[in-house]
Amino acid sequence: MGKESAQRIVYSVIDLLQKRVKSGIPREDYPEVSINPDANNPRYYMNTNVIELSSEDDLKNLSYIAEEAAHFVRAKTKPQGVPREHLTDEFFGFLGRRMIYDSLGTKDKFKSYFPKGEPRVETEVGSKKAALARVRELRDYKGDFSESEDVILDDPEKAVKLLKRGLGKQKARRDILTHYRGYEFASNVDLNKLDYTEVFSLDDKTVRKRFFRPNPIYEESGDLEHRVAAGFLIGFGVFLLLTHVNITGNMIANSKAVFGWGALAFLGLLTALYIKLRMN
Repeated sequence: MGKESAQRIVYSVIDLLQKRVKSGIPREDYPEVSINPDANNPRYYMNTNVIELSSEDDLKNLSYIAEEAAHFVRAKTKPQGVPREHLTDEFFGFLGRRMIYDSLGTKDKFKSYFPKGEPRVETEVGSKKAALARVRELRDYKGDFSESEDVILDDPEKAVKLLKRGLGKQKARRDILTHYRGYEFASNVDLNKLDYTEVFSLDDKTVRKRFFRPNPIYEESGDLEHRVAAGFLIGFGVFLLLTHVNITGNMIANSKAVFGWGALAFLGLLTALYIKLRMN
């Protein structure tokens, strides 16, 4: 398989992502695809617009290709002129893995291209416990480190090899945590609730605010505030109506007490409603 075949496969994955994101990126802006035997992993270089593969074997795992393709699509659709934020980048990388698996992975003829099955944090980078253990290992390592190499520590065996070769200690620890956190939150979102066009165009801060949380926020905050305001007005109107009926009845003497306790109960209900809406 030559470079043209590799490019065709990568471009097909980008096309699938574009179909969902509706980004409208023209083919002439697609990245160059290169094969570098010295590379450790597939990687998208935003500055040069190149997706680099370590070998043709990378093409046998579409999950790898999907991540780099997603980095490319995100780079072309995110707000321009802002610094790159690696944590959010990894969120979109893993989201791309899930999107492509959702499109192809359940089909028999493509299952072999996802050797680890459905993308999960545990199968891609290990458990949180294992990730923290590798961070501690790096923290306590007393050997010499070089700050020049940029790689991903995604399994214990690779970590040991890289430790022997030398890797910047702080950078290695940051890479582990960055990938784990980005992958973890991307694995938590419901693909059926995402507006891909909107999400891929959001700035990094908004992405983190809405999706780096146990209960992702799928709607814009403005819509959420409108729902809270509408709930408040409707509820308050019903409350006034009930209070009015009470006051105009035969229990006028007790209306002030009823109003006081009712108001407190109503405010408590509104507070609970607001918190629930913020959590959903």
